[in-house]
Amino acid sequence: MAENPASKIMHLKEQGLKLKVQPSGRDNLLHHKFCLIDENHPKDSKIFFGTLNLTLQGMTSNFDAIIFTNNVQIVQKYRDEFEFLWSSFKSV
Repeated sequence: MAENPASKIMHLKEQGLKLKVQPSGRDNLLHHKFCLIDENHPKDSKIFFGTLNLTLQGMTSNFDAIIFTNNVQIVQKYRDEFEFLWSSFKSV
């Protein structure tokens, strides 16, 4: 039996992860694709962002653009964006 996205989310929640989703009915949608790495350790923090979908298909078959950087100003801008999104979404 194939898992649907909701069951995958619940599986992650059962593993103790804090998850949030965008409230339904929002008109303005920007499809963010970014990943902060070690963002709580400014000296070591990094980010990647771009068109990449973090799926098997996206990682092995698609032709995507991605930027990986440890630039402090860029990391901070995306950290601020993450905090804004996190505070505006609802807990699962």
